[in-house]
Amino acid sequence: MIESVDVGSGELSVYFVEDVKSRTSHKQADRIALIFYGAPSAPHYDGVDSDLFLESFATRLASSANGLVGVVQLRGVGASDGVFSPLGWTQDVQGICEYLCNKNPGARVFLIGFELASIACLAAATELDQVAGVATISIVASIPPYNLDCVDLSSQLANLGVRVPKDLLEIKKWQEEFEAIDPILIAPRLGSTPWLVIHGTNDKGVTEDAVRILLDEVAGFGELHMVNAGADSLRADPRVLALLSGWIARIDT
Repeated sequence: MIESVDVGSGELSVYFVEDVKSRTSHKQADRIALIFYGAPSAPHYDGVDSDLFLESFATRLASSANGLVGVVQLRGVGASDGVFSPLGWTQDVQGICEYLCNKNPGARVFLIGFELASIACLAAATELDQVAGVATISIVASIPPYNLDCVDLSSQLANLGVRVPKDLLEIKKWQEEFEAIDPILIAPRLGSTPWLVIHGTNDKGVTEDAVRILLDEVAGFGELHMVNAGADSLRADPRVLALLSGWIARIDT
């Protein structure tokens, strides 16, 4: 079910799916997994919004994790309001988490961020008491992301169908916003929050060495799983689903 959720700064388009047992019991969710893919992996055309949600992945995760799953289109993506900004995406992650926790008091929330959305999830997790764990897949390990300046990143996002500001000065402000949520600064602040890191061995955008430095030398903790022959995007890799399901079940006993 696709809903528009008002998070204060605008409406976000969210695809919700719940496991059969929870749905038939009509109880409030006590375990919520929120997935943030960030930018589409290919150019987006009108009328195919559902493709941006990867519904089959969400359905399988809901079934295996025994809870509510929400796939969130962040601002500037698909039917969600607004235009992209690094802090804006971070605020969206916080906003949808708080919205769902108000509807489901006491729920344990797992944030799952892919690629560029991974750092927004990481930053939001340090500010939210409800977060029981954060998973980052194909994480952006350092700033600037992918060694792109803000103007080049803007062009890349626009080519993928993400709405970006028209004002060049707004785009250049992204640098300060990225620095505020730099994973090198944010990761050590996670404290005792469980952190799962999944990365492809063939990821050309972010090297394995960069990810290991972030976990070992910067944060000093984190559970790393390297996916053999995994490329830049692991969204359709079934091994990611297995790792996420097992991780949630293991830490949320």
